[in-house]
Parts: sequence; structure tokens; C-alpha cells
Amino acid sequence: MLVVNHGGREAIEIFAVDYRDTRKQPALRWQGCLAMPAGHVANSVASYSDGTVIATVLTRPGTSITDFVRGQPTGGVYERAPGEPAFRLLPGTELPGNNGLETAKDDSGFYVIAFGRREVVAMRGTTRASRYGTRRPLNSCQTISIGMATGCCWLEWCATSQPAAGCGRSSMAWPTA
Repeated sequence: MLVVNHGGREAIEIFAVDYRDTRKQPALRWQGCLAMPAGHVANSVASYSDGTVIATVLTRPGTSITDFVRGQPTGGVYERAPGEPAFRLLPGTELPGNNGLETAKDDSGFYVIAFGRREVVAMRGTTRASRYGTRRPLNSCQTISIGMATGCCWLEWCATSQPAAGCGRSSMAWPTA
């Protein structure tokens, strides 16, 4: 499990989660951390199946919330692959207020919220080297299924600046026991 930490250090904390005994609370074991670049505050975090971690930064040093509300690029998506010594900014991911983040189920790219534009932006490509080359806002309702140890939830969202009827609201359905 990856967690953004703002307490004492800006880092992505890594935990192993043991939920084998369903009669007990899951057990967490700290595995380490990945420090963010100096002056950068992570907002969201996600990972690929190969262990590569990506994190959003809402406002980089020298930018402000006012800037992203005005639509100016303030944030970015940072990547750190296994064995790399530090996070690096992924070129082309600088958006107004990079916020929420999720990788594509097939590892072909990721989705990031451009908060200042009220858009979900898909970053996709056909190879690892080019998966960040295409940037396009999604303009229709999408359904994402997120697998969890205790079940699944489904999140429906619409990523247009002017949502169509029936879009623009979240609906979550949790399995019942």
C-alpha cells in the first residue's frame, strides 16, 4: 500500500498489508519510503504492476493555487521506477492543479485530474517510453472498477467542463456482507 505522507517529511510511504486472517484486522508493516524532490508536496499516488510509482504534485515551487484556478500549469506527475534514486517529472504532465491519479488497468498509461480545468486527462501511449506522449481530456462518462482486498467499488464520473445530464456526480456501491 502506498500512502502520501506530510508528517515530518514529504514522501510516499510503503506498507505491506497482511489480510490473510479475515477474522482479524489487517496488519500493516512499514517497508520504506520514497522521498519527494525538495520543496515538492505529493497529492496522489498510484503504481504500475512493475513497481513503478507515480505521484501528483498540485503546485510546484514558485506556483500557487491562484495560478491553477486561473488555468496556468502548476503541477506535474512524477515517476520513480524500481532501482531509480529519485522521482523525476514526466514531461508533458504539467497541468493546472494536478490532483487525483490512477493507472490504467493494462499499465498503458494513467489518468490525472487537472483541477484548474475541471478535467480528467488521459496520458497514454503504446510503449513505456511513449505512454506519456498523448494528452487528451476525457469527454464522456466513464466507469472505473477499483479492486480492493475487501471487495470492489465502482466510481462513475464525468470529465467534461460542462457535464451532460446524469454526469458529474460520484456513485459508489460497496458490496454487502
